[in-house]
Amino acid sequence: MVLHYSDDLLKTPDPNGGKFGDWIVKKDTFNVTCRLCKSNVCIKEGEKALAKHSSSAKHHKAKGAQAGTGNIFQAFAQQDAKQREQKSCEEKARDAELIYLHHIEAHGIPPHVASCTTLLFKQMFPDSKIAN
Repeated sequence: MVLHYSDDLLKTPDPNGGKFGDWIVKKDTFNVTCRLCKSNVCIKEGEKALAKHSSSAKHHKAKGAQAGTGNIFQAFAQQDAKQREQKSCEEKARDAELIYLHHIEAHGIPPHVASCTTLLFKQMFPDSKIAN
């Protein structure tokens, strides 16, 4: 069976109790990238290939490493509204950059995209001190 990428894969349970969508990013029609261990997985064999990858030692090691670290979104969520309001514009800009960089890394977007995207943010939000 030859499988083409479909968003339905994201909802499909993986053998480890999660969903394939927890760790795959579409690369092209027949390939995905594992967010955890950065491996390419050819999905022409369907879910069988994804299940095989999710059972690999490299994938489990990366999953264990991720479980042992905090999530940047959790770190910012722990701040209450008063703490966020008391931050300087520079601190808020730094926080926005960290969240954005985490986002592009988590989705396998090349880091060089970040520099041109920040210029785009300045054009999109000209009245924002943080974007500027």
